[in-house]
Amino acid sequence: MYPTTAVSRIGLSRTPLCRAWKAPILAVFLIVGMLLCSCGSEPATGQPCTIMLYLCGSNLETQEGLASANIDELLKARIPADANVIIQTGGSKRWHGHGISNKKLQRYEVRDHKLQLVEELDSASMGSASTFCDFLKWGLKNYPAERNMLVLWDHGGKSAEAICFDERYDLDGLDRAELKEALDEVDLPAKFDYVVFDACFMSALEDAALLSDYADYLIASQEVIPSYGLDYAELPRDFATMRDVELGKSICDKYLAKCQNYGKGDMAELSLLDLSGVDDVVNSLSAYCDRLVEVEREAGGTAKIVGAVRLSALYGSTSAANLFDVDVFCDSTQLFDIDAKPDDFADAYDRLVAYRVKGRITDSDGVSLFYPFEYDAKVLASYIKTCPVKGYAKLLKGLFDGVPKQAIVLEDAGSIGKDGEFKVRLAEGSEHYLASVKYEVDTRSARSASGYALMGEGCDVHAVDGRTFTSAFTGKWPMLQGQPLLTEAFQVLPHSVAYSAPVEVNGKRTSFVTVYQYEEEYSDGSYVAGHLWEGYDENDIPSKDYSPILAGDEVATLKASDESGERVTPRKAKAIDADANEDEANRVVDDALPTGTYRYHLVFTDVLGREVVSDYAVYDISKGSCELVGVEQQ
Repeated sequence: MYPTTAVSRIGLSRTPLCRAWKAPILAVFLIVGMLLCSCGSEPATGQPCTIMLYLCGSNLETQEGLASANIDELLKARIPADANVIIQTGGSKRWHGHGISNKKLQRYEVRDHKLQLVEELDSASMGSASTFCDFLKWGLKNYPAERNMLVLWDHGGKSAEAICFDERYDLDGLDRAELKEALDEVDLPAKFDYVVFDACFMSALEDAALLSDYADYLIASQEVIPSYGLDYAELPRDFATMRDVELGKSICDKYLAKCQNYGKGDMAELSLLDLSGVDDVVNSLSAYCDRLVEVEREAGGTAKIVGAVRLSALYGSTSAANLFDVDVFCDSTQLFDIDAKPDDFADAYDRLVAYRVKGRITDSDGVSLFYPFEYDAKVLASYIKTCPVKGYAKLLKGLFDGVPKQAIVLEDAGSIGKDGEFKVRLAEGSEHYLASVKYEVDTRSARSASGYALMGEGCDVHAVDGRTFTSAFTGKWPMLQGQPLLTEAFQVLPHSVAYSAPVEVNGKRTSFVTVYQYEEEYSDGSYVAGHLWEGYDENDIPSKDYSPILAGDEVATLKASDESGERVTPRKAKAIDADANEDEANRVVDDALPTGTYRYHLVFTDVLGREVVSDYAVYDISKGSCELVGVEQQ
């Protein structure tokens, strides 16, 4: 397969006690004090600390009230007397609770299980460096502590290049340059003990390298953060009573447990990064990429490196985020006969990634890196100038500079070989620029002007040699509740393929995501029970909400009305059996397509994302047989 010391707000009067007081009165006084402690703050821990939560509500609050839900958790938290939790709110067109204004920036303190308003400011973008900087200065001045944690809450950018997108200011977000500008302006008295990104996709090497001058540890996810985020009910006390890796492990473990408790654990992932290890990883990876620059210059070298990158692109559901896993990439290069990653990289990476948790369908090792799967020359040029891994920047430049206008040429657009298989052959040199190969299947349709409508795409493509390709299409197709899925293969790994397809559940349009896992042969694999996900909005911001299909739901897969697949209509909805468990309701199986005429063509994608398609292989499917009957030109 081509594949502060804190000031307690509750306390006794400082007036000296009169010695003439009798013991019973003193006892009553002590009991009252104990009651006050139990109803308000937890006892002091001896580790004065402050959690600073930069809460940009964005559309997550407007649409679903998710920021308010996390505030609710904080109001239930056991917060020690010498711990502070402070919050700045903004960034949302509507707030669902606690009297929070959508027209002002507001600063709160969580104390005695109440949200206490401390300060109001004129409206400003939460995605501005100056807004972020003012919050940090205010928090550090008014709540000085021996230990500090900074939490940034909202969406993360698709390429992990920005966070905290203000809905009231055209989704203005804090990019890396603005984060650095703000942190430099604050002139921190000491590094943050922890920076936490409660946002999707932000466990990136570029962000770890930036934050290593300002924090000891970073907690972030390579994947989508489910709706409910971190366990805020436990976070304040854990921070006050734990340190270093022990604390990080607890945060990660409780996050995954929370996700699993809400039925969102399959794709959940969280990493604890020890930022003292960043430089060693950057230096070792840079040296390895210097070696890969030489590989790229060899015949077929570009395709090898791009192939390894694509086999390491693990994130984003329904379409790939511009990110890949650094460690998986270094391993994947070996599949293309490239030297293994150096030992010093493996050791450095293990020091950097101090701990991680992940669900059953997430395959990641802790840290991502940018790659332009969606190619944009300006974006790439800007990234190369600021990339912390100099060898990688050099490699990217080599991969994308000098690509011909027509990088992929077909020597044979499609024919039936002596062995009876449909084959396509590239012209010599085209393989050097090949990034991926997949196939698209159409079904005969009288309603389509072309006579065919798109069934979906797959990736069980075999490379006969470096230039000749064929598909193992057998007439079987992924089915959900007996209905064909209009598939998109958006993630291809050495032993798994992730598919997404449009569906309607209880009349609402969404996407269904499932992962096909196999060992040696693709045909011997099976599908992991899938889930529903809203995907990206028009601003490339990912939804935080994914969920399973449930018993009793009305489910309809969608079918294409034309060859492009742009026009789709739902099939007749089917009710999931009331006794079905979650796995049964979300199970996908490969089953034979209905009797009829089908065709497929191979789709070759070059390193710039441009596609070239072959002619069609035409098949008749009848009574369980699938017969290749001819070739049809484009």
